[in-house]
Amino acid sequence: MKALVVGAGIGGLSAALALAKSGWAVTIFEKSTAIKEIGAGVQISPNGMKVLNSLGVTPLIENSLYEPEHLEVRIGGSGYKVFSVPFKEVALKRWGARYIQIHRNDLIQALLTALKNYNNVQIITGATVESYLNRSNTVSINITNQKSESGDLLIGADGLNSTVRGQMHGSSSPTYTGYAAWRFTVPEKLLNQNTTPVNSCVWVGENKHIVVTRINSGKTINFVGIVKKESLIKESWNLKGAKEALTRDFKSWNPVVENIISSSDKIFLGGLYNRAPLKSWTDKKTVLLGDAAHPMLPSMAQGASQALEDTSTLVNCLKEGQTIETSLEKFFLLRNSRVSKIQTRSRDNLNLFHLNKTHKKILYYGGLWLLNQTYPELIHRKQDWIYSYNP
Repeated sequence: MKALVVGAGIGGLSAALALAKSGWAVTIFEKSTAIKEIGAGVQISPNGMKVLNSLGVTPLIENSLYEPEHLEVRIGGSGYKVFSVPFKEVALKRWGARYIQIHRNDLIQALLTALKNYNNVQIITGATVESYLNRSNTVSINITNQKSESGDLLIGADGLNSTVRGQMHGSSSPTYTGYAAWRFTVPEKLLNQNTTPVNSCVWVGENKHIVVTRINSGKTINFVGIVKKESLIKESWNLKGAKEALTRDFKSWNPVVENIISSSDKIFLGGLYNRAPLKSWTDKKTVLLGDAAHPMLPSMAQGASQALEDTSTLVNCLKEGQTIETSLEKFFLLRNSRVSKIQTRSRDNLNLFHLNKTHKKILYYGGLWLLNQTYPELIHRKQDWIYSYNP
């Protein structure tokens, strides 16, 4: 059996690896001429780590991953700690796997390294897939300036602006959320030692919030700042942003935040967009996976982990010996409800992080503080449905 995978991101490469381990021949088509660094840090929660463990990828990222000791929420201006809950000591025991932070490129390179162990995998770069065609026994793709390719299965893992999704469901315009994300990384050694940030923290404020994590074995700070922007901001990973504008957006915030921003160099700014949920991710022998199927806002840090869950569930369905069409339909039915819930929670979290009414702040953050003081285990319990999941 042969699978065609469009897209060499986390979802596409992990799906290719899982299929190769199951005996499939796999060809990956990536439109970029080289699979290179894009984006910055990602968080892989225990539900996603279980997939990486099963694929044998975890040993390949041991030297670059970071496990946060605690997760904190602080008020952006004062720095007041709303709560702090242990993660490193809890994750493996409670959820069955670790919770890690890692540069996206380090994970991509680990997946590529793992794929080299299989002679049934081919990666073709500089391949722009224009369309696909389901035939009676196969599915084929048309590639710009190259001959068409055929296989038994087509996986569209080609991201937010998926060509495969566009053909399957027609073109549609995403809706601007009114928010944009500032992103950059900075080596910790460049920071003022008197204001070194905590290892993993969400800083909250009126119509804006920041997530500070660590990558590169903890040596590099990963910054994501989400701010309300009335004017339309282009959706992009690589649109350069102005440091002066970033500084204005977080003026008078805590010195820890100001220190990170002042140490920044290469800064990116991209708008956040909503897309309507799809009624199906399948078309005969063709299936969508990851952001191509269910793009989500970053407010629950589940994008990468949900793509990994997709990988495991899809391959398990294909192993059951039913027709490919039936297996793909089952995959969608198994995944859709859970993913839809996470998409909704991600949108809700964005609003909770940006409360702008004093009484709402007191009720919500005061409640979290009291909960952390009296029954901190409940904060972990609220995450069980996400992190305990074993695809």
